[in-house]
Amino acid sequence: MKALPNAGMKFADEDEFRDILKRLIVPGVPIEDVKSLQGREVKLREISRALNSKGMHVFIHGERGIGKTSLAVSAAKAFLKVDAYPPYVGCDEDATFDHLVRDVCRDFLGSSILRRQSDFQQSAGINLAFLKYEVKGSGGTWIIPEKVETINEAADMIGEAAQLSGYSEPLIVVDEFDRIKDDQVKRKFSDLIKRIHDKSVNVRFIFCGIGKTLDELTSGHLSSNRPLHPVEVDQISHDARWRIVTRAADALGFQVDGEHLIRVGHISDGFPYYIHLVAQNLFWIAFDKHPHDPVITSEDFHAAVMGSMEQAESPLKTAYKLAIQKTKNSLDYEEVLWSAAAGTHMQRQSREMYDGSYVPMMEERLRKEMFDPKIKEKRIFLTYEKYRDRLYKLTDQRHGHILEKSRNSWYEFPEKVNRGYVRLVAERNGVQLGADHF
Repeated sequence: MKALPNAGMKFADEDEFRDILKRLIVPGVPIEDVKSLQGREVKLREISRALNSKGMHVFIHGERGIGKTSLAVSAAKAFLKVDAYPPYVGCDEDATFDHLVRDVCRDFLGSSILRRQSDFQQSAGINLAFLKYEVKGSGGTWIIPEKVETINEAADMIGEAAQLSGYSEPLIVVDEFDRIKDDQVKRKFSDLIKRIHDKSVNVRFIFCGIGKTLDELTSGHLSSNRPLHPVEVDQISHDARWRIVTRAADALGFQVDGEHLIRVGHISDGFPYYIHLVAQNLFWIAFDKHPHDPVITSEDFHAAVMGSMEQAESPLKTAYKLAIQKTKNSLDYEEVLWSAAAGTHMQRQSREMYDGSYVPMMEERLRKEMFDPKIKEKRIFLTYEKYRDRLYKLTDQRHGHILEKSRNSWYEFPEKVNRGYVRLVAERNGVQLGADHF
């Protein structure tokens, strides 16, 4: 492709634009580079110091979509001092203890820095009691026992695999631990961590899972482990949200003004996924529309929000549609949901939501639409009683349980990542959900 930009642009053509963008903006995959992991400096330091303690493991927990895997992978790469993706195992609902132990061993043995059979045959001090290497023709295959008889065997098998991986301090990420449904599997993992610690097996784990507390996530089994350091991940700060966008903008040569940075930060609700999604759309739109002009326009921004809403993960869109698409009063539910997603507090009281978010939002909408010929029906301004009724119904399973009522008249989104999608849809419909506080 021929050269496109001038006026300060920092990419020569579309290929270079693609390379810069995919390095800095990644909504679809975990971030691997600590330099691109904005707003997690304190957590990375906490993990690094925990792993510096002999025999200590880490458990990262927090909301879905908050960036736990990115933090775990980046921390693991920094600890191992490698550029390659670290050893990694994902859990699922059908996971058994035997399967997970085999998966851990397999990932260590499949490491890109695995020593050859001839190397470890000649190495002193390596006794393989459980793992076997079978040579077929010019190649070889690791044979891992199908059945793990005891916790001791599991610890020794993992120790052998970790030793063969070639890492001086082997570490593996065990992701989506929350998906394990069998408490027996969690209990065995708790016993495994203790046994690895007691036997001084040279291997570390970084676990990840969705949960507000470690007790909730592990059914109390792993939380009592002394060699397990819990790390709770929350939304990133406003400064970090803006840096994700400005870092990419600076690398490309585009200019994003303060108002748009604030809007992106507010829409995202501190979830990196939404920031990366909006930013990706924003820069592609600017590239397609005005590759010679570095200034991002309001039209670019609104088009990016629309594209992001359409491209968001399917479960987010499904949850939203289930919440508001009813035979009648769908718009009522949508506007009530928007008002619930406004503000900076995760838990909000119904009266405060009505007075502080719903009423100002509706007054502004009515002012804008008063002289709009496209509006055929008069918008309904709910009374507090009807508002509270709609709010309560949004906690019902028929509306997908998108809201949850805790204390008297206090509500929150049980899945915080849904709150960000609600904000994205509101912005797409011209509703800015209040001013941010920094």
